[in-house]
Amino acid sequence: MKKLILISLMTWMMAPVAMAGSLSSTKIASVLAGASNLYYVNFATAIAGPPSCVTTYNKRFVFNISTAPGKAMLSTLLMAQSSGAPVSISGNGACADAAGTESIKYVTLPTVNR
Repeated sequence: MKKLILISLMTWMMAPVAMAGSLSSTKIASVLAGASNLYYVNFATAIAGPPSCVTTYNKRFVFNISTAPGKAMLSTLLMAQSSGAPVSISGNGACADAAGTESIKYVTLPTVNR
């Protein structure tokens, strides 16, 4: 039984870890409307830790606005861009929506202390 637990633990520890890109407290450079309900958000800063599918576009993320979360992200990103507020973004570790560009998992607006 101990050997089975040890082997299971070792297998789990050796499993490949999926990479996901992120940006922390960064201002948006631009938001572009693309084809097929895709929107691209560009930054001046390169994404930290992007997955291997990100090739040329290491300063942008993509998201689809045909879903409720996508529409909420668009609203949040446009508000942040128009007000100059920084955003933090985490990618989902895949380039499923657009080749070479990581899809957004979530967007966070930092808390402002007044």
